[in-house]
Amino acid sequence: MATAIHGWRQKDSLVIGLFGPWGEGKTSVKNLVVEAVGKLRKQSPPLIGDFNPWQWTGHEELAGAFFEQIGIVLGRIDHSADGRKRAAKWRAYAAYLRVGSMALGPWRSGVTYALAFIVAIGGSATFLATQSPALKIVVVALTVLVAVLLWAGNVADAIASAAAARVEAHQLTLSERKEELAKLLSALSEPVLVVIDDIDRLPPEQIKSVFQLVKANADFPNLVYLLMFQRSLVEEGIDPPGSGHEFLEKIIQVGFDIPTADRSRLEAVLFAGLDDILGEGRVAERFDQQRWGNVFVAGLRPYFENLRNVHRFLATLSFHVGLLRTKESLEVNPVDLTALEVLRLFEPKIYEDLASAKSLFTTRRGQLGRDDEETRRAINSIVDHGASERRSYVQEILKQLFPPVSWVWGGPVHAAGIVEDWIRDLRICAAPIFDRYFQFAIPSGDISQADLDGILSATPNRERLAAYLRSLNERSLLGVALDRLEAYKEKIAIGHAQAFITGLLDVGDELPPGSGRPFEMDADTHAARIIHWYLMQEAEAKRREEILKQAFRDTAGLLLPVRLTYLEERIGAPDVSCVSPEGLEELKKLCLARISAAAASSMLRSHSDRAFILYRWLQWSGNDEPKRWVEGLIATDDGLLLFLEPFIREVHIRGLEDYVPRVRPQLTDLKDLEPFISRDELARRIQSISVEGRSETELRTVSAVKEALEGRRRSAHS
Repeated sequence: MATAIHGWRQKDSLVIGLFGPWGEGKTSVKNLVVEAVGKLRKQSPPLIGDFNPWQWTGHEELAGAFFEQIGIVLGRIDHSADGRKRAAKWRAYAAYLRVGSMALGPWRSGVTYALAFIVAIGGSATFLATQSPALKIVVVALTVLVAVLLWAGNVADAIASAAAARVEAHQLTLSERKEELAKLLSALSEPVLVVIDDIDRLPPEQIKSVFQLVKANADFPNLVYLLMFQRSLVEEGIDPPGSGHEFLEKIIQVGFDIPTADRSRLEAVLFAGLDDILGEGRVAERFDQQRWGNVFVAGLRPYFENLRNVHRFLATLSFHVGLLRTKESLEVNPVDLTALEVLRLFEPKIYEDLASAKSLFTTRRGQLGRDDEETRRAINSIVDHGASERRSYVQEILKQLFPPVSWVWGGPVHAAGIVEDWIRDLRICAAPIFDRYFQFAIPSGDISQADLDGILSATPNRERLAAYLRSLNERSLLGVALDRLEAYKEKIAIGHAQAFITGLLDVGDELPPGSGRPFEMDADTHAARIIHWYLMQEAEAKRREEILKQAFRDTAGLLLPVRLTYLEERIGAPDVSCVSPEGLEELKKLCLARISAAAASSMLRSHSDRAFILYRWLQWSGNDEPKRWVEGLIATDDGLLLFLEPFIREVHIRGLEDYVPRVRPQLTDLKDLEPFISRDELARRIQSISVEGRSETELRTVSAVKEALEGRRRSAHS
């Protein structure tokens, strides 16, 4: 194309058409052609005018911009006398063609001002009726004068422009003027290339205007037009219907169709872009090639039909990866994010529906409280919002993204245990991870993957791990960190066992308190489970016992050794327990020594989980030492309230018309206190306590115990 353009020397202009749908690469080919033309030419700058009619409205603006663009090119390529003359003649020719419309414009404006004048007179009739004859004459005269001056000013401008054009043209006829301009253009050493893009984006009347401009000025030498558009759209926009093909044949001399892009080359561009965006460090670690192949071949590939789709997608993916990247970590799974971005860009309604259907897509079969058919209908109703020809692709994408609902389309029903894998891999199908895909940020109260990676990288060093966990606790994230860390409990290298377990035990007494909700696991229980299942990677039971005993001796922590020993005791079964029965007894002895020391140092008095620790002390010691310690504690009223406080929980009560529940303190069970104080003694002591000057916590404790005692009394009498 560049060679043909460069060598064009015929009498008339050359009109080249470059045809192809949107996104097929017309603009890219144009850029390559312009670059190649520039290399073939000797003159600098090259004789190229880039005219985009989409930036203009109306026939007059299109024509003015068209002539101005060519005039600019002619004016800058040659500063000699002939060059200046050539540019001047072109401007004169353009000005002459505009004379008719310029003269007509003021006439239209004058009519407009006249109409405005009539309306003004009519609208002010009430006002004029109340004024003197002299004032009426003045108002009417001023109104007429303003309208005439405005109209006359435009007329004067038009006449001046027309006169200047005629003087510059030396009063030549149109054919004489075109012949003179043609001679000047034929003297050019190289043709001028006029590029006109985005014709197919114009409304029908402007499409025809552009082609009329080209046709009317296609008999000049050394002018080459490169017109780019989707042929079917332009032909449909030509009136009368069905005449578009013949209309174009009269104007386009040489036509080129953009060849369909080879899919392998399109995908090579896509994959190279994905490597640039996702191929770094820890982001690449979660890029599962097998999952990517499954979701791409089955569902994503049909959406990348041309280079425009590829480049649009890579641009939006890069932007959202930037939002979800923290330090070296990506806060979501790269394969899932890539697939979801395809839906967001090409199936926006489905993407919008997904954002509000978290429970539907992250809950396993049979756990939604609805039957299978109802679930299937709800999911398929979302799929139906996509284009009908692409629904099978959408199904495959959702099937790969959301294993909990893959059964809807014939996939397997997944077991509960696999959820931890989804959480660890930051999959969108995991409920704790789902929201960040749509919020493009870490939800409030959640922990970032960068923080989790920080914990994992600190596991070989006890002090570093404990410090990192404490830093998370200062940000109120330690509880959720342990919750999320459960997914990694069998993935941390067992070679780090001594440092990892001891570091966890060190912070056990600083763990956030539990919520008291029956189905929510406390942070210390999470920590104990993590240690247990992590240690189960070690095949030798003796080695597991040695690691635990050494960690118990090294740590200053109290709660987690007791919690972990209690957990091992409850498991009981040798095949799933970390320690043998003999090893368990040794762990109990270590815990009892630690509890006794805490009781002697007053550490136990202030421990938030002292009730749990007291019960384990009583259970494992087999003597009266725990009771004697409690007797000493409750000898005073302050000590009694301190002892009772851990046995009080909050319950939420909501009435039928309540939007916000009321919070009420409640004693867990009077039986929990009987090993340490009798019910009668408790009733006597609690009634004698003066509430004056007591803290809010102490008042809640007194109220809850009194209510429990009263409830027991009523129950006994009923």
